[in-house]
Amino acid sequence: MQTASAGLLAQAVLPLPGWGNPKTLRGVFPILQTPFTVSDELDLDALRRQAIFLDRCGAHGMVWPQFASEFQSLRRQERLAGAEVIASAGRKLRAAVVIGVQAPDLATALAYTRHAEKLGADALIALPPLAEQDPGRILSYSHISILTLHCESSDGLHHQYP
Repeated sequence: MQTASAGLLAQAVLPLPGWGNPKTLRGVFPILQTPFTVSDELDLDALRRQAIFLDRCGAHGMVWPQFASEFQSLRRQERLAGAEVIASAGRKLRAAVVIGVQAPDLATALAYTRHAEKLGADALIALPPLAEQDPGRILSYSHISILTLHCESSDGLHHQYP
């Protein structure tokens, strides 16, 4: 798995130790929308079809959930189920799957991170908590990347972390 961080944290790609041949994180990565049924339930089949459609259109990867996916309005179970559907579809696709793990607090973000890792997502993206003002607490979000040992920066250089 690789990690892409946003916000005050540097954008980085962090492969997990022992990860095989991760998909390349370059190119067009649209953010999937979050579809709902007429009864206001997360439409997992429509989400899966959307992932397949983006792959057929030539997208290099896909990201879910983020702002365009209205991640902040999704319940925990909806986020977990949506990530499962996208990761499952992504195993059969050429496009990389990037799962958003941002949350109102670090503990929840780390739980989403572990879930995405278990699912075999190709990468993570994390936004620091939106309401957080304390720079130290924002930087604590870097704990998400502590799950990894190596970092590949945008210039292709590899960095070793303790």
